[in-house]
Amino acid sequence: MRYDHVHVLGLATDIGRLVPVTDANATTAYDPEETAAVGQKSVAITAMPGPQLAIRAGRRALTAVRETGGTNQTSMVGLHLHTSLLSCGLDFWSLASHIRSQLGIGAGAALSVNIDAMSNSAVAATDTAATYLTARPDLDTVLITIGDTFTPPFQRFSDHGLVYGDAGAALLIGRHPGLAQLVSTASWCEPDLEGTTRPHPEAVTTHTAANLRAAKRGWLARGEARREHAHTLIRTAVAETVKAALADADLTLDEVRWVLPPFYGRNLLRRQVLEPLGLPEERTLAGLGLRVGHCGAADQILALDHLTRHNLVEPGDRVLLLGIGLGMTWTAAVLEIGTLPATEPAEKGGALAA
Repeated sequence: MRYDHVHVLGLATDIGRLVPVTDANATTAYDPEETAAVGQKSVAITAMPGPQLAIRAGRRALTAVRETGGTNQTSMVGLHLHTSLLSCGLDFWSLASHIRSQLGIGAGAALSVNIDAMSNSAVAATDTAATYLTARPDLDTVLITIGDTFTPPFQRFSDHGLVYGDAGAALLIGRHPGLAQLVSTASWCEPDLEGTTRPHPEAVTTHTAANLRAAKRGWLARGEARREHAHTLIRTAVAETVKAALADADLTLDEVRWVLPPFYGRNLLRRQVLEPLGLPEERTLAGLGLRVGHCGAADQILALDHLTRHNLVEPGDRVLLLGIGLGMTWTAAVLEIGTLPATEPAEKGGALAA
């Protein structure tokens, strides 16, 4: 889908303290050799709950638009989309409405709801926001909030090939020019892979602590050649989703300066993103991911914030956000950079962009 009048007005992030992975091995799932092999150096860790990270980021995003010539957008927000990978621990309660209330956003003729596309949620929510703005002329601004803290019983080293980091993020999408124009989006869903994180067929009926490695092993054991089949589906979905978003934007991948996929560590990034797209690692922020870890749905917003604040993009540059979520879903969003905020000096040699 192509858009002509949808823009990123502002964004903000709130990330945990960077802790070397050798000091963060509070779980038995930590494997020094595996972690070293994927290149993970450190991981973002905080004791602050995920919802509070989302609230802090949301407050900053609502004022960040001032840096790009706008005004405080609190009174303008209609639709609010919130996402987190982990449960906040309460049933029969609306986390999205709680965050909206804490941000001082009052009642309005649009929803405040949770969106659940797992690690794809921020990019998928951007797609949803653009669709709403296109269909609802009375709607001016959409706020997206994200927040997760990967505390026990979840183990941040529980997945093969990546480490989970703690962060919050927020993104404002609206009709007026700002940080970037949203040029196009495309999404894809492959439900055949839903079971890769469900430990057994009956798990949908009970609350079960996540053991991601065991769930994937169990899913692979329930059929022949499942690993090859899954890899084929994933690689095809990545390539086709990016192809569709670029086609709607009238661009080729070579005309995009940066591609911002999930912070998956080097092995998963190579297999699921770089090889299917024929993309060099240097055009991603893989180095940043190896410092913060996989921060759930916040990865692409953390990366975009890093680019805009460290002189790594210029007005007119195109950036592609690529979301991948368990379930599985993919969303690609093409942005064209507009008015940049006050910048900070890039780290020596652009180290985080390497």
